[in-house]
Amino acid sequence: MKHRKHRLNIIFFILLFVCYTNSATGQQLGTVRNLASVTHDIDQPSGISEIKTLWDPPLGSPADISYYALFNTEAEYTFDDLNTLGIVPVKIEIGISDDYAESEPDDVAYYFHIAAVDEEGEIGLTASAGPYRIDVVPPSGISVLMPESISKRLVTLSLEAEGASEIYISNNYGGADGEWEAMTNSKEWMLGKGAGNKTVYVRFRDVVGNISEVSADTNFIIGDVDARDSQVIIDLKDLILALKVITGDASGAEVNPDADVNSDGKIGIEEAVYILRKLSQG
Repeated sequence: MKHRKHRLNIIFFILLFVCYTNSATGQQLGTVRNLASVTHDIDQPSGISEIKTLWDPPLGSPADISYYALFNTEAEYTFDDLNTLGIVPVKIEIGISDDYAESEPDDVAYYFHIAAVDEEGEIGLTASAGPYRIDVVPPSGISVLMPESISKRLVTLSLEAEGASEIYISNNYGGADGEWEAMTNSKEWMLGKGAGNKTVYVRFRDVVGNISEVSADTNFIIGDVDARDSQVIIDLKDLILALKVITGDASGAEVNPDADVNSDGKIGIEEAVYILRKLSQG
C-alpha cells in the first residue's frame, strides 16, 4: 500500500513539473535576434521608399514560432494581447513595409517592431529597430537669378534652395559642361559664346540624391566695348574706344573683350562697324 502511495506521489510531482515547465516555456519566449534592415542604415536619410528587414528566431524557440510585426513612426512600441487582436502573425523572418513614396515623406523616420508568438498565443518581448529615414522630396523653393541683359560672359548667379546640398550648373539642358559642387547662394559662371538669349540651367541635389531643376535667361549684348556703365547699352563711347584699340591708342583703358562680335577674341574693324550700324539704327 505504501509503495502504491509512493508511486502516486512520484507521478503527481512529474505531472506538476511538466505543467510548470510548459508554463515557464511560454512565459520565457525570447526576443528575436540579429534584427536589421537590408535596405536602410540606422538614422541615415535614404531615397528608397520601401524598408526591408530580416531577423533570426529567439534562442530555444519552438518550431511553430510566428511573429507580430509592424512598421510605424513610433520609436517605442510593445505588442500585447489587446493590440494584437485580429492580427494574423507571419511565419517568415522577413518584414517589408508599405511603399511610402505615395505619401511623399520628407526625411520622415520610420521604425520596425517585432515580437515572437508561439502556438498557444504567448507573446515574447518586443524588439524595435530604427530610425529608418526616408526622403523622396527634392529641394524646394529653388531659384536662379541673373541680370536681364549683360555684356560680359562672366556673370554672378544668385541661387536659392531649401534642402539642397549640391548644385550643378550648365549652359545646356542636361549638358556635361558642369560638375556637382557644394551648394552656395552666389556663383560666378561663364556664359556660352554668341549674342542674344542665353539660358543657364541649374540642378539642386539633396544628400539623398533627390534632384530639382530650374533655369534663367539673359540677353547677351555684343559690341559693348566700354562696359563701365551700370546700364548695358551701345553708345558713342563704345565706338570711340573701339577706334582707339584699332589705332593702338587704348593703353590703360578698360576694354571689354566680350564685346567681340565675330568670336575671334579681339576688338577690331568688325566691332567698330557693328557699333556704327547700331548707332545709325537709333
